[in-house]
Amino acid sequence: MAAVSLSYNHNDESVQCCQYQDILRQAMSESELKLANAPIVEAVIDIDCDMPLGFDLAALVIECSEPDWDGAGANALDVSAVLNAQNFIRALPADIPMPDLAPDPDGSISLDWIQSQHRLFSVSVGPGARIAYAWLDGGERGHAVAPFDGDTIPARVIEGIRGIMHHGKTTVQPCQHCR
Repeated sequence: MAAVSLSYNHNDESVQCCQYQDILRQAMSESELKLANAPIVEAVIDIDCDMPLGFDLAALVIECSEPDWDGAGANALDVSAVLNAQNFIRALPADIPMPDLAPDPDGSISLDWIQSQHRLFSVSVGPGARIAYAWLDGGERGHAVAPFDGDTIPARVIEGIRGIMHHGKTTVQPCQHCR
């Protein structure tokens, strides 16, 4: 039997916590997870539902908490990747819009800023201390890897997101080791 337990934090405990619990229960019952047949795994993930995208992240965990969630052999979301994604979202500067979230088949989480099909920036947050990112800006594109300590997003990643979202030319370049 697999158990995925989501705990959540909210400032207005008297009213909102019950609503959050109902929303999480509904998301769990609507998903097609068959946890009883999954391998024995237990994970407690503390998701702060007060933070931007907290509910989206919790829903993603529920939907992708067991192997083969996509029917094509994908790994379950990695608990450390979820926590790293939460830390990445918290570390975003106020002028950066919130990304779209998507699961990656390797158990990582993709954070995507999409202006159009020709202008996008994507960050893949996994369980380790490094993030992978890629961008497409008209005819220019690239990809690189950067360290992420859980607190500070590398300047070249922030600049790349700003360039895509604020219609500026991206100045993102791969790090020296990736060239």
